[in-house]
Amino acid sequence: MTTNADNPSVSTPTAPSPTDEAPVAEVAQARQAAVTVARSFVEAFSTRDHEALAATLNYPHVRLANGRFGTVDSAEAFIALSQAGDSRLERERFHHSELRELEPIQTSADKVHLRIINDRVNLDGEVYLSFNTLWIATLQAEHWGIQFRSSYLGVTS
Repeated sequence: MTTNADNPSVSTPTAPSPTDEAPVAEVAQARQAAVTVARSFVEAFSTRDHEALAATLNYPHVRLANGRFGTVDSAEAFIALSQAGDSRLERERFHHSELRELEPIQTSADKVHLRIINDRVNLDGEVYLSFNTLWIATLQAEHWGIQFRSSYLGVTS
């Protein structure tokens, strides 16, 4: 840390030394793994494959939506919640989701922040819901999974 010359009470982090940074290849692998797991999540969500969807996550899994935090501690609990959401998607005439944008915005060897714009498409092929979302993919016990999702449902700007 260095001290800010204009305000000595404010500390500014110094740039990490090359020995503190993950090797470039590890960061590139992490970025690719996070993008792959995000795409797998959307594919499993679209096909309503609850087990495959649960396998794309790391636990505990945290979601922030509609101003509330929710935590799911296990794949089994997530599967039950996912199955319970099927009737809502049927009422929406949901057909599939699409990743309109997917961008890794911060990456380390074991964590990647993903900025996403997600579209939900109905049976007529029309986008009926778009939203910005931030996902955090983590590497735990040699498994890449989405561990945190924060969504602005229905808002794209």
